[in-house]
Amino acid sequence: MRKLIVVMLGLIVAILLIPSLVAAQEVSLSDVRAKFARQTQVDAQAAGYIKDKYCISSTDPKAGAMGFHAINAALIDDKTDAMIPEALLIDSMGNVVGVEYLSTAKDAPTLFGEKFAAFTQVPGVSWALHAWTIPNPSGQFKDYNPLVTCPAGSAPPAPVPTPVPTPTTAPKATPTPRPPPTGDVTLPWGYIAALGSVTLVAGFGLPAYAMFVLLEP
Repeated sequence: MRKLIVVMLGLIVAILLIPSLVAAQEVSLSDVRAKFARQTQVDAQAAGYIKDKYCISSTDPKAGAMGFHAINAALIDDKTDAMIPEALLIDSMGNVVGVEYLSTAKDAPTLFGEKFAAFTQVPGVSWALHAWTIPNPSGQFKDYNPLVTCPAGSAPPAPVPTPVPTPTTAPKATPTPRPPPTGDVTLPWGYIAALGSVTLVAGFGLPAYAMFVLLEP
């Protein structure tokens, strides 16, 4: 009877621990691939993902493209769940070809043994990690995939460069030309007084020159 009780207790403990053991198992990229391999943009929209209208390509044609991003903003926080990515990558045919994890955590998270890269394209998001559910010759966690291309006319508009102001210099002041002298000449008061005094002094018999010197200002 005692042995039976011990066996029953062991079974109860095992049953209680099974969910914890399953949850503790690390999710692999194969699990993510199995979940999203057959999904399309229709499935993504039904799950709350909103597809962006622009397709993102690398500036290097050999690197390929990311495709269209479909983001579920309600999932963006500081936690990361491998099976619930914050964004999906969609090709030109509307198929889900990869996922993107976005995080607002203070420190860079790690998933599948890969450290998230710094990210600033989405306000409030600090870190991001791409994971491709289709083969990627460049690597399953690279940003771009050479097997993905963007359709013509789907690229985002190029940023408009900010015009650089042209330095200007103040125009040089043009000197005002002096008017030519007229027939009337204005003489200083001292000279006028001196000239007037010459006549006056002459009547008194004084030298005109001495008086001129005295009145000169």
